Amino acid sequence: DREQLDWLKGGLQASVASKKPWQVIFGHRPIYSSGIHGDTIEMKKMLLPIVKNYGVDMVLAGHDHHLELQERDGVAHVISGAGGKSRGTRPWEKPIFVASVNGFAHLDFEGTSVTLSFVGERGNVLYQRSYAK
Repeated sequence: DREQLDWLKGGLQASVASKKPWQVIFGHRPIYSSGIHGDTIEMKKMLLPIVKNYGVDMVLAGHDHHLELQERDGVAHVISGAGGKSRGTRPWEKPIFVASVNGFAHLDFEGTSVTLSFVGERGNVLYQRSYAK
């Protein structure tokens, strides 16, 4: 709703003004997903302009029960919804990584770098990618 969008814009504006190195937002529903629910049209309409305007680096979400990384227009879109029953994914050409397994995403921020790891249920790293500013 409008109140939440205004809150998000205010938080991002403050973060950008204080020169924080990373702009990361998270919510339940993903903007882009190869999961059974697919992309969220409403999130595309409401959030993509904010993501672009405030230089968001990463969008974290759950909802679909799998692990996924997509990169769109320089923004990492991460789905970590595989803590319970995993579900299948749809064939899709965009994901850099996608897995229908139990696990989670782990982010390790160190100054101007961040490492994203997808970790399986036995603690094994399934995929890892680093980003730097």
